[in-house]
Amino acid sequence: MTNYYVRATGPNQKAGGTARWLKIRGIRRGHEEFRIEVLLQGRIAYIGLIDNPHHLEFAKGKWPNVQLCSWSVVKEGFNVKAS
Repeated sequence: MTNYYVRATGPNQKAGGTARWLKIRGIRRGHEEFRIEVLLQGRIAYIGLIDNPHHLEFAKGKWPNVQLCSWSVVKEGFNVKAS
């Protein structure tokens, strides 16, 4: 299975106390939003976002050899439907 990662950029870069890549553990689709599950400082945390996230970068691959990818690629990797 391919690993996927997320990190904040721009004004949100230090949000949550880290500017590092966080491994995505899962994605859940709500009514109009998505919740990305990550491990942050030893605890499960959720990143809530709409379908077109701003100030977030995504990557896929085996750490440390990851390649940037789009949000739609991440959703496909977790088999999350758009609607």
